[in-house]
Amino acid sequence: EPAQAQKDYVLELAIERITGQTFRHFETVAMQHGTEHEPLARQAYEAETGQLVEQVGFCRHDELPFGASPDGFVGDDGTIEIKCPFDPKVSLRTRVDGMPAEHMAQVQGLLFVTGRTWCDFISLDPRLPLSLQLYVQRISADAKWQDRIITAVQSVEADIMDILGKLKWQSTTTPIAA
Repeated sequence: EPAQAQKDYVLELAIERITGQTFRHFETVAMQHGTEHEPLARQAYEAETGQLVEQVGFCRHDELPFGASPDGFVGDDGTIEIKCPFDPKVSLRTRVDGMPAEHMAQVQGLLFVTGRTWCDFISLDPRLPLSLQLYVQRISADAKWQDRIITAVQSVEADIMDILGKLKWQSTTTPIAA
């Protein structure tokens, strides 16, 4: 349920603000597969394009309470997002239909946070024949998407502040049992 997932996400962010620690998520086998193959995908991209990838950490937006972790920067204007699907059907579908739509918000978020103009979406599946292993699709920054991101970030921030406000009010009137 999308509405419940958003509520849970807001609570996770509130917990992070309260504790100062990143909320830990369970890593699935599929996530582990992607993490393990990411360096190979980066190397394949560099070999295919002749572009060097600069690895970077978490990037924060200059004004909004929002950030992203690009898989790398390319030159002065580019970034990359790497996916190494666990399910080979996803790999083939990506090569036939292009980047899955569910990744667009992440890609546009990366571009918004970093101020870069394009992102090469990379999909790698080393189980496929060599000629089909690497897929690269360039996605340009989209102002309409980024306006939606601003609206969503502002809405989530308002929800977090509402929760934190309620907790502060409760903490001043209700003693915490030791």
